[in-house]
Amino acid sequence: MVTDLAPGDRFPSQTELMRRFKVSDRTVLRSLDDLRHAGWIVRRHGSGTFVADPGQRAPVLHPSATKSTTLAAVALTFGPFYQYCVELLSVQPQIAGMALVCHHARHEASFEDVLTLEAMNPFGFLLFNYHLVPIAKRLLERGHRTVIMGAPPADVYPEAPCVYADHDIGGWIACRHLLDWGHHRIAYVCTNARYPLESTMRWKGHSRAIAEAKAAGVSAMTTVHGAEEVALWCDDPSAMAAYFRRPGAPTAVAAWNDAEAVRFVRLLHNAGLTVPDDVSIIGFDRLPVSEDCIPPLTTVDQHVDCQLRTVLDLLVRPSAPPANQSIVVVPTLVSRASCAAPRAG
Repeated sequence: MVTDLAPGDRFPSQTELMRRFKVSDRTVLRSLDDLRHAGWIVRRHGSGTFVADPGQRAPVLHPSATKSTTLAAVALTFGPFYQYCVELLSVQPQIAGMALVCHHARHEASFEDVLTLEAMNPFGFLLFNYHLVPIAKRLLERGHRTVIMGAPPADVYPEAPCVYADHDIGGWIACRHLLDWGHHRIAYVCTNARYPLESTMRWKGHSRAIAEAKAAGVSAMTTVHGAEEVALWCDDPSAMAAYFRRPGAPTAVAAWNDAEAVRFVRLLHNAGLTVPDDVSIIGFDRLPVSEDCIPPLTTVDQHVDCQLRTVLDLLVRPSAPPANQSIVVVPTLVSRASCAAPRAG
């Protein structure tokens, strides 16, 4: 879009960009900030935003001349995390004059799921979830620039270019935050992990924080709650209330992600329990829904926007990344009102 305007032309307003690309104000503001940092637009106080002179600009993203201007994205699901990723991703290629095509594969994806996309001759493939590594390897063998955005299981060395957050550190940060508040009995809620929980880096980090607390003399412990137990609590709030009100019950919950955490806050409310007075809770991902939750959700920010910009850089840079290259982003804590010290007694 910015490439269709001449230097000095007025850039569309934030409202117009939100309407045209059907994205949130948060996404537009972040994209405008990226364009300003790259020198593509300038803001004149009292006048508005304008296209900058060419001498101020960073190089525009250019796909190979033999490829189309389409970026192909493949996901296994279209849950809240992937919706957020696509929302962030949709603006960047369009601003740079590119198109974005998304495909949601079957639960057990195969290479046939991307044949239609391959026929479009995209300049690159972005695969959401390391579970798609067999497809990534086939695409690389066929000469396609391909990057996975997703963490491999614990102790697995990536077999394709990957960008992901350090989930080991993220899991440790979340658990450590609850321990620092004084919670020694922590429930871990995970209902939809694609891999066995014990093989994930997020769980490894959580377990490491518990082990360190025990080594320091703290009687810390974790109980794991999966889909069946959470479904029972959903159907019978009184069972959930009885569980969390019994002596020795968990006083805090570490959820697999923000979507699960927000759902769990709602279940606790239905059971007559309050957050954080009765139970503290922490999520993971820093989705927009975490800020809109009541109370606002403490969460671990894996910096999805940074990951997506890194993926785009790998896809458009002059030389393809090595097949075993991994770029790891360090997550950080976002402390909000859903965590507090456990109630005395």
